Amino acid sequence: MGSIRLNTFLEALKAAEPAGPLVNPYRGWVKGIDADPEAPAARARHLQAYLGERLSDAALILVAEAPGYQGARFSGIAMTCERTLLGHKPQVPASAVMQMRAVRTSDPAAARNDPERLSGFGEPTATMVWGEVSAHLDLLEALLDLFPGRPVVAVGETAKRNLARLGIEAAGVRHPANGGCSAFGRGLAANFDQLGFFNVPSDIRDAVTANIRT
Repeated sequence: MGSIRLNTFLEALKAAEPAGPLVNPYRGWVKGIDADPEAPAARARHLQAYLGERLSDAALILVAEAPGYQGARFSGIAMTCERTLLGHKPQVPASAVMQMRAVRTSDPAAARNDPERLSGFGEPTATMVWGEVSAHLDLLEALLDLFPGRPVVAVGETAKRNLARLGIEAAGVRHPANGGCSAFGRGLAANFDQLGFFNVPSDIRDAVTANIRT
């Protein structure tokens, strides 16, 4: 049943029409930025694998502002850059994100002026938030329906306001952008205790309270 609902959600996500010059990374591609016309399908597969592995045992749901223009834009997974999926960040093994082997969806030529991006795009902490975020709350609601009864934590005020529009009063933590990494980690660790996750392994606690930079 869960896998059927997941497929329905993914189809709705791929069908969503972006406004103006924006791109839905699960349906559109841009020559010179995306690797090829198959990139959107690859990103959808990444997201399907990531969510599918967590349908039965996700402890909580983090809702942030919008897909990062160098993170989920290419990885297909929120708060995850493709360099992580491709195994170029030793501190976070790709297998910790999903078991399926990822493929690169960004065009290597787009990184010609930035040597670090030759192995894939990373995700800066600053994320552009477009005015149409609230226009697709139906997708957020459909995502949350995949994880009934799970506690929800809002990452930043934009997420908190949009969750409130759905009638969800979520716990909130500081968004990691603009120097907020440490506060984000402390807030998330505090929510572990408030939500009753007293058995969270110490290495995970150390990771979320560290000044993580992507």
